[in-house]
Amino acid sequence: MNGSDFDNGAGHAGLQAEEPVPVHGGDLEKYSQRYGIALDDWLDLSTGVSPFPYPLTSIPAEVFRRLPYPDPALQQAASAYYGTDSLLAIPGTQWAIQHLPTCCAPGVAALPDVGYREHEHHWRRQGFKIIHYPAGDLAGAAARLAQTENLRVLVAINPNNPAARRTPLAALRELALRLQSTGALMVVDEAFADAETDSSLLGETLPENVVVLRSFGKFFGWPGVRLGFVAAAPYWLEVLQRRLGPWTVNSAAQYVATRALRDEAWIAAMHEKLSSVSRDLQALILAQPVFEEALECRRTPLFVSVLTPTAQAERIFERCAQRGVLIRLWRVNAELAYLRFGLFDLEDAGLAGRLTAALADR
Repeated sequence: MNGSDFDNGAGHAGLQAEEPVPVHGGDLEKYSQRYGIALDDWLDLSTGVSPFPYPLTSIPAEVFRRLPYPDPALQQAASAYYGTDSLLAIPGTQWAIQHLPTCCAPGVAALPDVGYREHEHHWRRQGFKIIHYPAGDLAGAAARLAQTENLRVLVAINPNNPAARRTPLAALRELALRLQSTGALMVVDEAFADAETDSSLLGETLPENVVVLRSFGKFFGWPGVRLGFVAAAPYWLEVLQRRLGPWTVNSAAQYVATRALRDEAWIAAMHEKLSSVSRDLQALILAQPVFEEALECRRTPLFVSVLTPTAQAERIFERCAQRGVLIRLWRVNAELAYLRFGLFDLEDAGLAGRLTAALADR
């Protein structure tokens, strides 16, 4: 746990000074001040958000002139898109990550040893004992996890961020049934699954103990609207609904998402485009001499991750930042770290040249 992955919590109301607070990508203001580079001069590859947003150029003024009650049109569009009617719209999946731990009696929470740190942060804050399983081998750890005493919840991130590893859906379903017999909950974070066609549990009836989280902003390129969805059995949706309160999903988010989720032609074309750009970005990265001895390089359609020794990852992150290229540094431990590269338009030779120059500059 350290600076690029966590802050120490000082100055955060309600937190103990020693309690680490996860740090995220996209905070250009912070890095602009740190490196003396203007906001508009950065190439930001740190977020994993599609650089090809859904092409909606305006929102009618009347959208903002009424209270944002849930729009049935959004529910219908989301149900068709996700393949289930058992959905709850929420102000971003981060909201669910923060509130789900308050819905469960404390006990043991099993999480991947590599993954989005907000999960562990909030289960730990709620008093859960944290155990880890290998992010790349949940199936192999399933029998042990199912027998863990006092296991209350298992969190799976599929595909994993930042490791870009996937757990087969059949293994997830089998483990969910094992956990159901013990009364344990399975939370599956599918924040990056929209960009893929075969990484989601949705489309089939979910077991009663499974909660699936989906993010709207990443694939559709609109993270600022703060919209996500929870898919689960009615019990879990009712529990979370009580915590939402009124008007929590703003009108602009509902308007944008209703149109985007219905646009089947755009969605299909974007699946192909993101996969192609991600593949080309991986090839560009692996062509750089600095990564000749990388331990592994994996990708999803929304980012490419390189596993390297921590000291090397820190040097690469720093020299890229000094040149106005922001990537994501994710330390596994003192020996290993991931460098995660979000997508950009590789047809822009200037942007590709900036990344290549930053990686080549010693």
